[in-house]
Amino acid sequence: MMRPLVALCLGLLAIVALVFVWPDADREPIAVRDPLAAPGHTEERGAAQDAAARLPGARTATPLDQGIPLTRLAPANEITGLYVEGRVLDGTARPIVGAAVALFVAASDGWLTDGQGSTTRAAEKSTGLDGRFALHTELLGDHVLVVEHPQYPPQRLLVATHDRTVVELGEIVMRASLGLAIETVAAESGATLPGARIAISPVLFDPLLGAATAPRRLAITGADGRGIVYGLGEGDWRIRVEADGRASTELEHRHTASADRAGELRIALAPGCALGGRVLDPRGEALPGALVTIRGDGEDGVATSVVSGRDGAFRALGLPLGPLRVRAESIAFEAIERRGVTAAGENPLVLRFAPGAALAGLVLDASSGRPLAGVQIRARPERGAPLVRAGRIAHPSAESGADGSFGIAGLPPGRFRLTFTSDRHLTLVSEALEASPDPDRSRSFAMLAAPLVELTVLDASGQPLPRAEIEMLPPDHDGTALAELLDRASGALHRAHASSGGDGRARVALRERSGRVLVRADGHAPSLGEPFVIDPAASPLQLGSVRLARGATLVGVCLDQDGRPVPGALVEADPVGGELPRWFARVHADTAGRFRLGPLAAGDWELAFTAAGSAHAREAARRFASTRERVTLTEGQRLELELRAR
Repeated sequence: MMRPLVALCLGLLAIVALVFVWPDADREPIAVRDPLAAPGHTEERGAAQDAAARLPGARTATPLDQGIPLTRLAPANEITGLYVEGRVLDGTARPIVGAAVALFVAASDGWLTDGQGSTTRAAEKSTGLDGRFALHTELLGDHVLVVEHPQYPPQRLLVATHDRTVVELGEIVMRASLGLAIETVAAESGATLPGARIAISPVLFDPLLGAATAPRRLAITGADGRGIVYGLGEGDWRIRVEADGRASTELEHRHTASADRAGELRIALAPGCALGGRVLDPRGEALPGALVTIRGDGEDGVATSVVSGRDGAFRALGLPLGPLRVRAESIAFEAIERRGVTAAGENPLVLRFAPGAALAGLVLDASSGRPLAGVQIRARPERGAPLVRAGRIAHPSAESGADGSFGIAGLPPGRFRLTFTSDRHLTLVSEALEASPDPDRSRSFAMLAAPLVELTVLDASGQPLPRAEIEMLPPDHDGTALAELLDRASGALHRAHASSGGDGRARVALRERSGRVLVRADGHAPSLGEPFVIDPAASPLQLGSVRLARGATLVGVCLDQDGRPVPGALVEADPVGGELPRWFARVHADTAGRFRLGPLAAGDWELAFTAAGSAHAREAARRFASTRERVTLTEGQRLELELRAR
């Protein structure tokens, strides 16, 4: 009786072992696909079936994990700063291993004032076996995520934090592109040039994202003089080729991306030379960071630019034979230029800046006559055109010392107006002054005490509204995005800010005699007041009460012409018409193309979006115009809509 029972138990144990313990022999191995190969040649059987089953035009595909564990990357303890995580896949939803992922501080509209984009790299890392990455930074605010791999065009996403600590980006898809094959030869003999250095960068970049995120591709030619630059997207690219003993050359190339065939170029390099030297300031000391540009002495020719080091030294290679034109630029001094320079002549070459003209004086309090320390002084050309030096807009400035004295040196000859700013005084703009090598240091400039503006902020029911934000704007600001950009482009100084107290009251110290007040609070539509002018002797100015209405909310999705979501799109709402001025709104869509705008004031609005990764500023403007749509909002309304490119 016991033997059949024992046999039955042993049989059951064997079945359990086969089901739960024995390895899954039918499981497909992880397929590693060459992104440059034609589809169907290197696909594993399971990947090919899954790719064929996917709908065409889908933004992302379902990940094929195939045994790769997906674990939560965010730490369990409390996170400070910003934590960004996501996953990088190729066009067949396979993980991309070793992709470089970097997080930059997003450039603000400051590109309009200083000509520079974001260069602050907040964090960087490479993707793991499952294509996952996680980046952490203590720097707050919006960031730009740049994903690069040698065989794919780079991806750029703007990470809008919206006060979030952890941002999950989901899947980032990179699609293969062969790029460009370049053959380098000697101009006089046609012999191939191995070891030539190739650098390719976009002709234009999106100024709102900054120059630091512009994709750049590098390659070195092999023994046959050929080099392939992978992962170029469609658009206009600038190609620079350098080789030892050869004059460097540059050209522009319009590239059409292709996943199965590389473009080809043949570039001939003429014989060249090298030139070195030092850059000195007016006192004869080494000047680091100076921009030295060298080209042939004719009107045409490729420019080679280098930056002087800590000891002021520089060395440039790949220069054409014959006379050269050398130009040195610094943000602090007027540029100097030497013509007819030869590599066989003065080498090393010494470039010394001239001291230039200057403006100086004393800053005093208008009522007491006491010197004012810590006042910011900026010199602007009389005619208003910006002063451009070393490829950047220069802002010659100084700060008054304990005795109120200041001096701004290194100015070009001409007339300038001085702008004096202080938190406790009205902004003062001087008359036009002539800069000279020996300025009058006894000239005094008197600043008036800052006048006050008082107001009370109320909610829609008339109750005091605490913690409302008050900002003073120029009187001609109409609340549109264009007005905001123009205001920043004009070099507008920092605006006065304040917050309302528990009783809704606020007091703001003005820096200008005129302006208009912008009031914002959570859950309420912003209020932009009428322009006003204040008499400093009649301070404080009573603006009465400002009542904030309930705002409307816009929720939607950005779609391209094929109806696919546009991740990271820049969405903007601008007020149109109406008697009362309203404040514009701007936000970035998430990875699914969805966005939320609000609260917005009631009235007519124009909505539009552009892709966050637009390669050209003019292309971004075209896309922005092609998505424009007008809507009418009412107080407290919630509106859902689709923004589709036409």
